[in-house]
Amino acid sequence: MDSQPWRRTLGAIGLVVVAVASLTGVAPPAEAVGSACSTSGTWRQGELNVYWFDVEQGDAQLVVGPTGKTMLIDLGETAWNSTGTSTMASKVASKIRAICGVSGPVHLDYVMASHHHLDHIGYAANPNDTSTVGNGIYRLLTPGGENFSVGTVLDRDAGTWTDANGDSDCDVGTSASPAPETEWRNAGTVSQTARRWNCWLYGPASQADRANINGHVVRLGNSSPWPAIDLGAGVTASIVQANAKGVVQIDGVTPVSGNHVGEPTPPSENDYSIGVKFTRGAFEYATAGDSDGEYDTSGFGYTYNDIEQSMIAGFGNVETMRANHHGSLHSSKSTYVKALAPETAFISCGANSYGHPGNRVLDALRTVPNERGAGADIYLANRPCDPQQSDGTATDYAGALNSDGDVRLATVGHPCLVCSSATPGCRESTRTSPPNASRQPPPRGKQPKLSPTQASRAGTWRDVRKAMAGRYPKHRWPEHPRSPTG
Repeated sequence: MDSQPWRRTLGAIGLVVVAVASLTGVAPPAEAVGSACSTSGTWRQGELNVYWFDVEQGDAQLVVGPTGKTMLIDLGETAWNSTGTSTMASKVASKIRAICGVSGPVHLDYVMASHHHLDHIGYAANPNDTSTVGNGIYRLLTPGGENFSVGTVLDRDAGTWTDANGDSDCDVGTSASPAPETEWRNAGTVSQTARRWNCWLYGPASQADRANINGHVVRLGNSSPWPAIDLGAGVTASIVQANAKGVVQIDGVTPVSGNHVGEPTPPSENDYSIGVKFTRGAFEYATAGDSDGEYDTSGFGYTYNDIEQSMIAGFGNVETMRANHHGSLHSSKSTYVKALAPETAFISCGANSYGHPGNRVLDALRTVPNERGAGADIYLANRPCDPQQSDGTATDYAGALNSDGDVRLATVGHPCLVCSSATPGCRESTRTSPPNASRQPPPRGKQPKLSPTQASRAGTWRDVRKAMAGRYPKHRWPEHPRSPTG
């Protein structure tokens, strides 16, 4: 993968482990103190930066605020037993160092797990392991791994450790015979991935691998307001959903929240994903893990529940969205996509056999009415991900603007900079949507005066106008990037 990203400006709204098994009772080492993002990094100072990392069929994204404050959301792995430099954690850590201009461990202000699946958090080690395991977020934040430090770990309220056998040790057991040491609170389908995660976050303070997170874990419960997220002046980050709060199952009565472990058809872990909205000026970005957008029952014995509906009001119209659940047909429903009305969308997917991304989702993004007219610019971590749908038809990737690799978005005053690491030849253009908070287009017939910067981009806008007219022939693309579209 090319490590030098190309750049394509698309906007006009203010955008452009080796984990060593620890020993119970051993005093933990001193907490690591990593270095915050510095001005020598590649992040764009004074702007909101979003990095979507290519972790194949998984998720990992980094948000860097205007002053260098950071928030990592997820760090998934493709295998539970990957170790060392073969882990996504190792690769993402290297990228974060380059972004932040730090040679050693980095201090992250926030790390958030959207939900407790391997492809989003990786696989934590446990003090009782007899072999070396541990990757994902665990490897990133442990002394035996990348040794990054963290200000706050945000976790959904799935459950916590209870010392059932009184040995002052958080046991997980095996998949066939799990230990009864997790007190589930908001959960349906559960796994060893989730049990190990809970043991790491909520196990005894003496557990050596907890050195960098002791006292830094904040659980997002349903009984009190969710905390504010501080990414610096000019940026707000708000949690709009966690634990399926307020959502009921298909019977219209039973809450999705609560302990459903052991039920014949419990809710999917995806339904408990955390949704977050980031805002800088008139630019807004929505991301919500693997949230589902329908009511259905899986052939694997769990239910899907419409979590997306509960987030529409909280997200509202945004400029950029990350498609939920890797573009799954169970997510990014039509009403959700239309309500968010994005101009840019990212789908985090890799080689898979699940039909991700779904053609319905791709079609919805290609045609969504938005402030620019119609159609969102679609970026993917990989193309193709799954070459065919579950019904055997080919996946239609038409219109996707990149083929493989990390993608970066940064606000740059009025334009939006979107970069992909796989396609060379970055050039600048601008969107047609207005850069004011009210998002109302200028009166028909009145052409706003272009700034010198916008005027200098007029030549490249012609190229983009021609390309976009080919993609969306029914939409009339204007002569100038900020003129009304009709």
